[in-house]
Amino acid sequence: MSDENIAALGLEALLFRLFPNLAQQIDAHLPLHDQGISSMGMIVLITHLQDEFHIVFDCDMLADLHKLTFAALHDLCAGQR
Repeated sequence: MSDENIAALGLEALLFRLFPNLAQQIDAHLPLHDQGISSMGMIVLITHLQDEFHIVFDCDMLADLHKLTFAALHDLCAGQR
């Protein structure tokens, strides 16, 4: 299994662990906020991503959390593995 697939599985598992009410199928290109993750939930997600994937989010990215997609998060996580 490639590092990219491992990152996707790890990220998906994290999302379902933190947000068990998410739809079973995540749309990779639809903002996570539009899929049911609240603004506070996004902060919780960012905190876990920093801890588990050692990702550092810059201020510009934090300002656009409402636009963050699974695909964008996947790319960030894959780059950290």
